[in-house]
Amino acid sequence: MRRYLIAGAILALALAGGAIAQQLTFYNLTGAETFVVSIGGIGGQSTYATINQVRNSSGYQLVATGTTVASAPTNAVGNLIATGAITTWNVTLPNPAFDGEVFSVVNGTGSSFSSNTTVTTTTTPQNQTLAQTYSSQTLSAGASAEWQFDYATLTWYRRR
Repeated sequence: MRRYLIAGAILALALAGGAIAQQLTFYNLTGAETFVVSIGGIGGQSTYATINQVRNSSGYQLVATGTTVASAPTNAVGNLIATGAITTWNVTLPNPAFDGEVFSVVNGTGSSFSSNTTVTTTTTPQNQTLAQTYSSQTLSAGASAEWQFDYATLTWYRRR
Protein backbone atom coordinates (compact mmCIF):
# COMPACT_ATOMS: atom_id res chain seq x y z
CA MET A 1 0.00 0.00 0.00
CA ARG A 2 2.83 2.33 0.85
CA ARG A 3 4.33 1.83 -2.62
CA TYR A 4 1.08 2.95 -4.22
CA LEU A 5 0.99 6.10 -2.10
CA ILE A 6 4.58 6.99 -3.02
CA ALA A 7 3.95 6.26 -6.72
CA GLY A 8 0.77 8.37 -6.59
CA ALA A 9 2.62 11.23 -4.93
CA ILE A 10 5.38 11.12 -7.56
CA LEU A 11 2.82 11.04 -10.35
CA ALA A 12 0.93 13.99 -8.81
CA LEU A 13 4.16 16.00 -8.52
CA ALA A 14 5.07 15.24 -12.14
CA LEU A 15 1.65 16.36 -13.36
CA ALA A 16 1.70 19.48 -11.19
CA GLY A 17 5.20 20.37 -12.43
CA GLY A 18 4.01 20.10 -16.03
CA ALA A 19 1.00 22.29 -15.31
CA ILE A 20 3.07 24.94 -13.52
CA ALA A 21 5.88 25.01 -16.10
CA GLN A 22 3.69 25.81 -19.09
CA GLN A 23 5.11 28.59 -21.18
CA LEU A 24 3.05 31.58 -22.19
CA THR A 25 2.78 31.99 -25.93
CA PHE A 26 1.40 35.11 -27.53
CA TYR A 27 0.56 34.99 -31.22
CA ASN A 28 -0.87 38.48 -31.66
CA LEU A 29 1.92 40.77 -30.47
CA THR A 30 1.84 44.25 -31.97
CA GLY A 31 5.45 45.08 -31.11
CA ALA A 32 4.36 47.93 -28.85
CA GLU A 33 4.17 45.78 -25.71
CA THR A 34 6.71 47.05 -23.18
CA PHE A 35 8.45 45.65 -20.14
CA VAL A 36 11.13 46.78 -17.72
CA VAL A 37 14.73 45.82 -18.48
CA SER A 38 17.47 46.11 -15.88
CA ILE A 39 20.81 47.59 -16.94
CA GLY A 40 23.84 46.55 -14.93
CA GLY A 41 22.24 43.70 -13.01
CA ILE A 42 20.22 43.69 -9.83
CA GLY A 43 19.91 47.14 -8.33
CA GLY A 44 21.10 48.82 -11.53
CA GLN A 45 19.22 51.29 -13.61
CA SER A 46 16.19 50.16 -15.51
CA THR A 47 14.49 51.20 -18.71
CA TYR A 48 11.60 50.10 -20.87
CA ALA A 49 12.01 47.95 -23.97
CA THR A 50 9.48 46.96 -26.59
CA ILE A 51 8.94 43.36 -27.57
CA ASN A 52 9.90 44.02 -31.22
CA GLN A 53 13.37 45.13 -30.08
CA VAL A 54 13.84 41.91 -28.11
CA ARG A 55 12.52 39.44 -30.66
CA ASN A 56 14.51 41.04 -33.51
CA SER A 57 11.48 41.85 -35.53
CA SER A 58 9.99 45.06 -36.67
CA GLY A 59 6.63 46.62 -37.02
CA TYR A 60 5.30 47.53 -40.40
CA GLN A 61 2.87 50.00 -41.85
CA LEU A 62 0.93 49.47 -45.07
CA VAL A 63 0.69 52.52 -47.33
CA ALA A 64 -2.20 52.72 -49.80
CA THR A 65 -2.26 53.98 -53.37
CA GLY A 66 -1.95 57.72 -53.80
CA THR A 67 -0.77 60.54 -56.00
CA THR A 68 1.33 62.34 -53.39
CA VAL A 69 1.83 60.42 -50.16
CA ALA A 70 3.74 61.63 -47.09
CA SER A 71 4.79 59.05 -44.51
CA ALA A 72 6.40 59.88 -41.16
CA PRO A 73 6.42 56.65 -39.11
CA THR A 74 7.50 56.25 -35.49
CA ASN A 75 10.40 54.03 -34.42
CA ALA A 76 7.89 51.19 -33.83
CA VAL A 77 7.64 50.90 -37.63
CA GLY A 78 10.55 49.18 -39.36
CA ASN A 79 9.01 48.73 -42.81
CA LEU A 80 6.80 50.99 -44.90
CA ILE A 81 5.14 48.76 -47.49
CA ALA A 82 3.34 50.29 -50.46
CA THR A 83 0.28 48.21 -51.36
CA GLY A 84 -0.58 50.20 -54.47
CA ALA A 85 0.94 52.60 -56.98
CA ILE A 86 2.26 55.87 -55.55
CA THR A 87 3.23 58.74 -57.85
CA THR A 88 5.26 60.79 -55.36
CA TRP A 89 6.22 59.27 -52.01
CA ASN A 90 7.88 61.46 -49.39
CA VAL A 91 9.19 59.42 -46.46
CA THR A 92 10.63 60.91 -43.28
CA LEU A 93 12.72 58.44 -41.28
CA PRO A 94 11.70 57.75 -37.65
CA ASN A 95 12.78 60.37 -35.12
CA PRO A 96 13.77 59.66 -32.42
CA ALA A 97 15.51 56.46 -33.50
CA PHE A 98 17.34 53.90 -31.39
CA ASP A 99 20.91 52.71 -32.00
CA GLY A 100 21.02 50.04 -34.70
CA GLU A 101 17.45 50.62 -35.84
CA VAL A 102 16.79 49.30 -39.34
CA PHE A 103 14.20 50.91 -41.57
CA SER A 104 13.09 50.04 -45.09
CA VAL A 105 10.81 51.43 -47.77
CA VAL A 106 9.23 48.61 -49.77
CA ASN A 107 7.38 48.48 -53.08
CA GLY A 108 5.03 45.61 -52.26
CA THR A 109 3.26 45.80 -55.62
CA GLY A 110 3.78 43.84 -58.81
CA SER A 111 4.84 46.83 -60.88
CA SER A 112 7.63 49.41 -60.79
CA PHE A 113 7.08 52.88 -59.41
CA SER A 114 8.02 55.17 -62.27
CA SER A 115 7.81 57.92 -59.74
CA ASN A 116 9.68 59.96 -57.23
CA THR A 117 10.44 58.34 -53.91
CA THR A 118 12.30 60.67 -51.58
CA VAL A 119 13.56 59.86 -48.09
CA THR A 120 14.54 62.60 -45.64
CA THR A 121 15.28 63.09 -41.95
CA THR A 122 14.17 65.63 -39.37
CA THR A 123 16.11 67.52 -36.74
CA THR A 124 13.64 67.24 -33.86
CA PRO A 125 14.17 65.78 -31.30
CA GLN A 126 17.39 64.22 -32.69
CA ASN A 127 19.45 66.20 -35.20
CA GLN A 128 19.53 63.32 -37.72
CA THR A 129 21.25 63.22 -41.09
CA LEU A 130 21.41 60.87 -44.08
CA ALA A 131 24.88 59.64 -45.08
CA GLN A 132 23.74 59.66 -48.72
CA THR A 133 20.80 61.54 -50.20
CA TYR A 134 17.89 59.52 -51.53
CA SER A 135 15.85 61.73 -53.78
CA SER A 136 13.59 61.13 -56.80
CA GLN A 137 14.30 57.40 -56.85
CA THR A 138 12.31 54.68 -58.64
CA LEU A 139 11.50 51.44 -56.79
CA SER A 140 11.11 48.34 -58.97
CA ALA A 141 8.39 45.79 -58.30
CA GLY A 142 9.13 44.02 -55.04
CA ALA A 143 12.24 46.15 -54.44
CA SER A 144 13.15 48.01 -51.29
CA ALA A 145 15.66 50.49 -49.92
CA GLU A 146 17.01 50.09 -46.39
CA TRP A 147 18.85 52.22 -43.82
CA GLN A 148 20.42 51.61 -40.41
CA PHE A 149 20.74 54.25 -37.70
CA ASP A 150 23.93 55.02 -35.77
CA TYR A 151 23.10 56.77 -32.52
CA ALA A 152 26.66 58.02 -31.88
CA THR A 153 26.65 60.12 -35.06
CA LEU A 154 22.84 60.48 -35.42
CA THR A 155 23.21 59.27 -38.99
CA TRP A 156 21.14 56.94 -41.18
CA TYR A 157 23.37 54.78 -43.42
CA ARG A 158 21.94 53.16 -46.54
CA ARG A 159 22.41 49.37 -46.51
CA ARG A 160 20.81 48.54 -49.84
